Amino acid sequence: MPDTLFTKSIIRRPLLSLDFFKSLCLSNPSFPEIYRHLQENELFMNSVRMSSENFYQFLLDYDNKSPDKKKNIELTFYKYFSRAANRPTPFGMFSGIGLADYSQNDGTAIPHYEKKLLSKVDYHYLDGIIQEANENEIIKEKLTYTLNNTMYPIDSELVYIQKDVESVIKKYKKNSIENDEVMSSFLNFCVEGKSMAEIINFLQENFDVSEEESHAFFSELVNESIIFSNLNYSTIGKNFIPAHLLELIISEELRRDHPLLFDSLSDLYAFQNHGVIGNTLTDSVRSDLNFQSNVQISLDVVNNLKDALSVFEKLSQNSHSKETNLEKFIDAFNKKYGEKEVSLVEALDTGYGHHQGNNNRYTGSSIELNKVESLILKKSFEAIRNGKREIEIEKQELSAFTYRIPDTATQYCSYSIFKDSQHAGRKILNINFVSYASPIKVLGRFTENKEIHSLAEEIHQHQKKTIGPHFILAEIEHLPTYLAGHIVKREINFDYIIRYPNDAPVNDNQKYIDINDLYVNVFNSKIYLRSKKLNQYVIPTFSAFFDHNHIVNSPIFKFLLDVSTQYDEPNKNFIDTQNILNILGFSPQIRYKNHILKKAHWLIKISDFFKNKNENIDTALSLYKENASKLGLKKTFCIVDGEQELYINEDLPISVEIFLKELRKKNRLIVCEAIHDEYEPFFRDESYQSINLEIITPLKNKHFLTYTSQKIPEATHVLSKLYPFIHDCVYFKLFVNKDIASILLLDMIPYLKNLVDQGFISHFVFLYYYAPDFHIRFRVFSTQPVKFIDELNKILKEKISHIDTLQYDTYDREITRYHGDNILFFEKIYYWDSLAAHQILKYAPDSNIEDWLFCIKTALYYIDCFFQTYEDKLYYIKKIKDSFAVELGITSENNKDINRIILENKDSIDTVLSTSYWEMDEILEKIGLEIATNFEKPDIDDKEHQTFDLIHMHLLRIIKKDNRFFEYIIYCILEKKTKETYHRDRKNSNPLDVSF
Repeated sequence: MPDTLFTKSIIRRPLLSLDFFKSLCLSNPSFPEIYRHLQENELFMNSVRMSSENFYQFLLDYDNKSPDKKKNIELTFYKYFSRAANRPTPFGMFSGIGLADYSQNDGTAIPHYEKKLLSKVDYHYLDGIIQEANENEIIKEKLTYTLNNTMYPIDSELVYIQKDVESVIKKYKKNSIENDEVMSSFLNFCVEGKSMAEIINFLQENFDVSEEESHAFFSELVNESIIFSNLNYSTIGKNFIPAHLLELIISEELRRDHPLLFDSLSDLYAFQNHGVIGNTLTDSVRSDLNFQSNVQISLDVVNNLKDALSVFEKLSQNSHSKETNLEKFIDAFNKKYGEKEVSLVEALDTGYGHHQGNNNRYTGSSIELNKVESLILKKSFEAIRNGKREIEIEKQELSAFTYRIPDTATQYCSYSIFKDSQHAGRKILNINFVSYASPIKVLGRFTENKEIHSLAEEIHQHQKKTIGPHFILAEIEHLPTYLAGHIVKREINFDYIIRYPNDAPVNDNQKYIDINDLYVNVFNSKIYLRSKKLNQYVIPTFSAFFDHNHIVNSPIFKFLLDVSTQYDEPNKNFIDTQNILNILGFSPQIRYKNHILKKAHWLIKISDFFKNKNENIDTALSLYKENASKLGLKKTFCIVDGEQELYINEDLPISVEIFLKELRKKNRLIVCEAIHDEYEPFFRDESYQSINLEIITPLKNKHFLTYTSQKIPEATHVLSKLYPFIHDCVYFKLFVNKDIASILLLDMIPYLKNLVDQGFISHFVFLYYYAPDFHIRFRVFSTQPVKFIDELNKILKEKISHIDTLQYDTYDREITRYHGDNILFFEKIYYWDSLAAHQILKYAPDSNIEDWLFCIKTALYYIDCFFQTYEDKLYYIKKIKDSFAVELGITSENNKDINRIILENKDSIDTVLSTSYWEMDEILEKIGLEIATNFEKPDIDDKEHQTFDLIHMHLLRIIKKDNRFFEYIIYCILEKKTKETYHRDRKNSNPLDVSF
């Protein structure tokens, strides 16, 4: 067997066969006849009920409904029936999952699919029971309570993540408490688990409160999520709740005083340990469908698949990428923390994926095609001109196309197999997509099955082998929403689990990583999480499918998911023909040899079937065939909605009615050819009826990853650093008292400038930095770095009494500020900006004006360099100002203090802006000329990034403390002054316009 294969492939299939669905529907039966046939299928009816209890009750009461209600029931029922025969993606019991072996041939055994149910308790029900148990006085006495592990200090407060127990949908929100000595003593007491009695005794003895007050305070601590009990549910492992904990709380006393709660907990225990569904669980169990099958995949199919993938993967490269939240976080982290390693909860304090959402702005209505799309469009034109519905791709046509192999340990491919009617024995592969995510995500919720569990373990072991010695994999224990509980439940053996927050129960045999043990740093534009206790980099994993961008995701959960994408890419790669559809309204089937790489698709607009929105469905139905013929639509097709496909057949009036109603509701639809009507499916069920079987073949992608080659940083003393375009960079830090920093710089800058004039060094930059302690950073470029160090040591020796520490070091951070090939340009800019900052340090003491106020003048100048119109300037300033306001928690109340600071410095601000400082002005003119002549015009996002970086770095050369606070104040002043100038110029250009 090829070494890239794992031992099995995954199969997914609908509950019902295609032949059964078509034969029943196309025989033109009445709805009661169809319903009667399907009532006999217990799994199907239970799936309908599990999907919607309300619809299930409507269905039972069908005969008593009005004609309109009956019609709605029939339309919905058709969707369920179609789904159960056509769509293989697992959902309840409408479709399920199994495994397939590999063989040298196709096998001749009679097809066999034994159906098994994997049952789980509904997590919404489970949460209600857990909450009731946690509030029960008998049970509370037996529980242990531990401190919320998301707490971290900010100034005089402790900030933490609170679980909102009042919400119907599970939510987590940020909260804070006062960080005083009394609270600190309690938190230290609760680091290790304590009983309710121990906590109440501690409160009485240390807080000088009565027993009644201590009980009330204890309840508040629990309700505010400051402490968690050990009675909760888990999404990882065999049991929802540890068996020993259920045994502890199910008591005779509970049976006597709270019989209903006793029965509920007893039934949970019986279900977990013996699989018995008791009376209290009858309506609260959710089941997934598992097929034990004898399906075999021939190695010939695997070889053909690999050949087809060599073409598919080049065609599925997406060049229309947008900036991700992770990239935005990296940029923001670099600006705020530089090289500092920061605790995860602190790094995400401003919120992740909220105000940092994708902010790419729409720039026009034109369609820009990449190389792949241009090739497909050209071939599509030729196909349409020749009356064809498919195009052929030759491998040599793609020889010049580059292809990036993602840095992941695994990949998997989804495809179907059909018979080639023109060549007996030959198979046609239809590739759906390729993913570089872990195949364990496909298996996760089904891992209670032993065979599936074994395959997941095999894949997991390969992933562990591919990561370097400094990395560990850690599964995230977090339930994003109650509704997802039975979907993300997985039974896999993980070396480490990240508990977020630590309200999930603990297994004594499991190793855990607390969220407050994780620290964030950035190297080479990648985020690395490190466990301080283990001194290992941590790769978070989440071995189940859940939408990374789901609205209910909490910031830390979303961040951990996004960090995992650096190792485990979640997006499915498919051939994107959306732009082709926008241009032509049709994209042909794409083939390579005899394999289908993309089905034919049509873009349908409401005007294609309705004269206007008010036209009724009956009229559109009467004209359907005529209008479908004009578009070249086939007799059968599927409505495409993400991964879902709804089967439409013009001989099934109910399906056409659904299509027209969907079109009128959404105005436009994308549909694709019903491939299983064009070609005969290769696989059949026990009755030899054709089934829509999807195969997912997991593959080993890489055995060594670039991402995990990063080593844990050690203390280094390197004098030079090789940059992408620059050699011989000497980087050193002077740890000094901030009060004498300016005095030291007033001596150091002229000394370094003199070395530039002599040609001994080419240029230099400096800035203040605050971590781990205040210091001045220098970066000096010289072709004689060792000699420069000798010269530098001579002058520093004279100032040794003012210097706490001198460090020579490498520099790994500021490269991210250069935006690619612009590094040489920015080094020159930052050199001149350092000289400008030196001038400010000279001016400030003599003018009796605080140094930070001079930055308003330079900031306004830099904004003028990048933005020409007042509208663009104000848009940029407001965007940055508002971002700082969110970060700093600015409110109308504390904004009064900021306005007071601005008012107190009004005269100084006016003086700075109206005075010419010829030395500094000359330097700024050089910077402006450099930007205007030697820098390609950036797009709007680049302008904003580069303007912000230039101003931000300038301030770091002047402001010694609270730089983010002063940066916000400066942007407030910039907004005010720019508006004043705008209105003044507007009035002068049009004296009669007084609208402002």
